[in-house]
Amino acid sequence: MTETAGQFKEHWEVEETLNLQAYFQNIWQSKGKGRLNQHLRQNFERLVEGHRLYEILKVEQQPGAVRLTLANMWRLTRLEGQPKLLLHTFDLVEGHWREQGLETITWRKYKDGSWRPDNSIDIWPEIEINYQRGRSKSGLLFKNLLAAWLAKVRPVLSCGVKSGLGPGDEEQFSDFIFLRLISMPCRRPTRIIDSAFHRHIWDPELLSSLFSQRWPHEARVPLPLNLATQLHLDDLTRISREAPNFLPLLNLIPPAWWTRRDLLQDKVLKAASPMFNNFSPAGLRWLRRAPAETLGCFQHFFEEIKQEGRSSEADLLSTAEKVAEVMAGLSPQKGGQSNLAEIVIKSVWRLLLSLNKITPKPDPILIHRLVHLLARHLTATWVGYERPYEAEDIIDWFRAEGQGQGLPDKNSTWLSLKRRSDKWHEEVWRQRRRERQGRRGLEGGYGGCIVWEDGFEAVEMEENAAWASLLGEMTLGGIKIKPLVSDLDLYKEGREMRHCVSSYTRRCLKEGWRLFSLFEADGLRSTLSLRPQSSGFVIDQHKGPANGSVSPAAGAAAREVCRLYTLKHLEAAKAGLADAAA
Repeated sequence: MTETAGQFKEHWEVEETLNLQAYFQNIWQSKGKGRLNQHLRQNFERLVEGHRLYEILKVEQQPGAVRLTLANMWRLTRLEGQPKLLLHTFDLVEGHWREQGLETITWRKYKDGSWRPDNSIDIWPEIEINYQRGRSKSGLLFKNLLAAWLAKVRPVLSCGVKSGLGPGDEEQFSDFIFLRLISMPCRRPTRIIDSAFHRHIWDPELLSSLFSQRWPHEARVPLPLNLATQLHLDDLTRISREAPNFLPLLNLIPPAWWTRRDLLQDKVLKAASPMFNNFSPAGLRWLRRAPAETLGCFQHFFEEIKQEGRSSEADLLSTAEKVAEVMAGLSPQKGGQSNLAEIVIKSVWRLLLSLNKITPKPDPILIHRLVHLLARHLTATWVGYERPYEAEDIIDWFRAEGQGQGLPDKNSTWLSLKRRSDKWHEEVWRQRRRERQGRRGLEGGYGGCIVWEDGFEAVEMEENAAWASLLGEMTLGGIKIKPLVSDLDLYKEGREMRHCVSSYTRRCLKEGWRLFSLFEADGLRSTLSLRPQSSGFVIDQHKGPANGSVSPAAGAAAREVCRLYTLKHLEAAKAGLADAAA
C-alpha cells in the first residue's frame, strides 16, 4: 500500500514544524565546501529541496487523526480510538510513501537471553524517548535523528552520477554534512521532538509497560522497540493490567507466548522459556508475587552475567533458580529498605557463581546453607549501604577448610562463619609473613601479598611489629575511634576494608604516621591516616570501604581526631616525652 506525498494535504492542518532549511543553506557557506564532490552536492541539494527533507518535524491534525512526520521520511499516524499506529516510510528513489506492515517485524533471541526486534525495523531511526516528558535535554535524541536521516539519504546520493566520484567521496561528503548539522544547537530541537511524541504519539499505557520492562536500569524507550511492540499491544496491555510486577521478565519470553492468558502458570512459564525449567514451585511463586523493582534487578543481573559469558548456560540457569528460591524464603521487606532486594540478589548471585567455580563441586547441601545464611544475614543487618566483598573471605575459607569440616552445619550462623574465616585468614597471613621475613618490601595489600616500595629501606620487623598511639579508644559524636597500633591491626583493617592500609607499616614505624578506624552507629566504617608535620599532624587520607567516600559525620570526627592528636603530640614534645616516631 502506498500513499502519495500530496494525499490528504487539503485535509490536514499543520500544528507544529521544525524547519532547518536555513541551516542547510548555511552549510555551503562554511569552509571546506571546495573539497566536496560537485555531483554529490547537487544531488544532495536536489533531495533536500525536492522532498523538503529539511522539515525535521511536522505535526498535522484533522478530525479523528493526528500524524507526526520526521524529516519527510518517517510518518506515524494515530487514529482516534485506535491505540495502534499506522507507519509509513518515504522511498527517496520512487518518490512516494510506503506503508510499513507490522506483520513484517520479527523478533529474535539475543546473547543476553532477551528477545528484541531484529533488523527488519532498522529503517526507523534509533532514537530514544524518555519515559517522562521533558527529560530529554542533552540533545542526543536530535543528533541520533540526524544520523539516521543522513544514513537514509547517503545510499541515493550517487544516483545518476556517471563520473567524477573518487574513492571515499561519499563517506567524506556524509561526514562533512553530519558535522555541520550537529554543530547547531541541539537541545531546543530535542525538547520539541520529545514533546511532540508525548503529546500526540505515545500511548501512555504502552509506554508505561515498556518502561517497566527496562526500569530501573534504563529510563528511555527506543522508537523501533515501541513500534515493534505495536503488534503485541493488546497482549502487553492486558499483562500490564493483570500482573504489572511481571513485566520486567517479559524480555526473557518470546512475544509469541504473550497471547497466552495462562502465561503465569507454572507449566506455561517452563514451556515459554528454558530459564524457568528448573524453578521450584516456591521460586515460581516468588516470580509471580515479587515487586516489579525486585524482578527488574533479577532480570538485569541475569542478562548481565549471561552477556559476560563467564558461566555456562546450565550453571547460570541453575543459579537463577537458586536465587529465586532464596528470595522466596526471606521475610517481607521493611519500610525504608527499597534497595535491599537488589543487594541481596547481587550478593547471592555472586556467591553462587563463585561457588560454582570450586573443583571438585562442593556438597549441594552446604551450598544451600551458605547462600541462605548470607541472604538472611543481609536482610537482618541491612543498614543502607552495599558491602560487595563481604562474602569473598568466607568463600576462600570455605574452599580451603570449611567444606572439609562439613561447615556450615545446621547450627551455623553467618557471624560464626565469619569468625572462623577471620581466624583462618590471620593464620595464613602469619605463616606467609614468617616465610617472607627478611625479604625487601613490606607485607600488606589484600590477603597478605607483598607491596614493594622501591627506594625505601626495608624495615626488619619482629613477629608482631607495634607502635604507640597518644590517643586510645574513644567516642566522638556517637562515632567510635579505634587506633591501629600494629602491623596485624593494619592487615586486618586492609582486608576488611579492601584498601591498601596494610602497606603503611613502614610509615608508622619509621615516619611516625598514625592510623585510626572509625565506626559509626549505623554500621558505616572508615579508615583515617594522619601524617606528621613540623606543626603537628594533618589528615593524609580518610577513606571508606574500597577507598570509597565517607559521611559528613565521619569527616567531622576525623578532623577532631587530628586536632586532638596534634595537641597531645605538642604536649608530649614540651614535656620531653614526644612520640618515638615523631
